Amino acid sequence: MIKQQILKYFQNQKNQFDLNFEPAFSIANEKAIHDMRVSIKRLRLIYRFLDFVSDKQFCTKKKSKLLVNVFKSAGPLRDAQIQLSILEELKEDLKSNYPNLNEFLNIKLKEGIKKFREKGVTFNVNEIDQLFNFSEAVLKIIIDFPDLQQAFENYKNNRQQKIQTLLKSAKNKIDFHQIRKRIKDLTYLAEIQQIQIEKPNNEVIHLKQLGKKLGDWHDLEVFLNELNSIKSKQKKTGDDIEKIEVKLKQQQEKIIDEFYLRYNEFS
Repeated sequence: MIKQQILKYFQNQKNQFDLNFEPAFSIANEKAIHDMRVSIKRLRLIYRFLDFVSDKQFCTKKKSKLLVNVFKSAGPLRDAQIQLSILEELKEDLKSNYPNLNEFLNIKLKEGIKKFREKGVTFNVNEIDQLFNFSEAVLKIIIDFPDLQQAFENYKNNRQQKIQTLLKSAKNKIDFHQIRKRIKDLTYLAEIQQIQIEKPNNEVIHLKQLGKKLGDWHDLEVFLNELNSIKSKQKKTGDDIEKIEVKLKQQQEKIIDEFYLRYNEFS
């Protein structure tokens, strides 16, 4: 059963990538960029599982480098989009329009779109197709390995153990970004198991909720780093950046408290 589920999941994500690649790079469509990046995350999860099953014979890092480059090319653009969205939500709470910071982020957005579209023409679509064809061929071989179901469960346990190990640290020293990545792995693994079911089960729903919490936390963290960079480079925005930082850190603390609550319920 798991053999067909893994293969179908791979094919679905490949199709999603193909569907969104052109509109992402040609017109910088925000939804297409997001969906393309999500499909890459899911494909890379399958590649890591192939390495896990084949004792790293698949060479995930080397083979998925092209997809990683496609993914990273949209990073600055996505950061600017998200930060503008966060700033928009803060305006009412902090009773300010932050015109200078808003202008700075909009300039960053325009530059991000320009660089993203320029980078898009450098990607060789034929190389990407070759990667997918090779990956699917290898996948069809590996999924016939004996005890694949047990290997799949072992990989899920491996991801869960990594989360538990990370959570043993003091709260102020925990790498929540790494926890978020492992939760995404678990989410995608659960999606594979549920691929033939129309509605997601409780496991998928809970994992997505946990991932969403840490995703929101990470977006705030990236924004805080951007604000710190603005201050360190002495870029004068004329806005009260410290006030924004205080608000973002308060939101982060609330998110982490909510994450622990949901995680303990899930556990």
